[in-house]
Amino acid sequence: MRDVFAMMAEELEGSYLEVVKIPGRYGGYIRVPVSVNAEWYRVFCKQYLSTRRRFPRPRTLIKRRDTLTALGRLHSGNFRGVCAERLLDFVNDWYDKQILARREVNDESQIPASVRPF
Repeated sequence: MRDVFAMMAEELEGSYLEVVKIPGRYGGYIRVPVSVNAEWYRVFCKQYLSTRRRFPRPRTLIKRRDTLTALGRLHSGNFRGVCAERLLDFVNDWYDKQILARREVNDESQIPASVRPF
């Protein structure tokens, strides 16, 4: 699992959300993403949304800096901390889903074309 934590930390450090504003069709500006966060990080953030209704869009309880710190702790074998516990649960579920999805793709690719339904 240590390799998984290191890979996730590297992927999170290398990707980030960047948004630019472009002129809209009828005046004003539209926000357009230029780059996005890692897929696993987006899913992780969606699992822990804030219940506070102050902002029009949902906000997450997860912070990037805390996630990177927790990944470093998990990599070193320290499983304490709220973010580390949340992340460990998420990683176990995410890793299992990814492995199952890859196995299904590999199983399908091994089926001869004459036997496939489409």
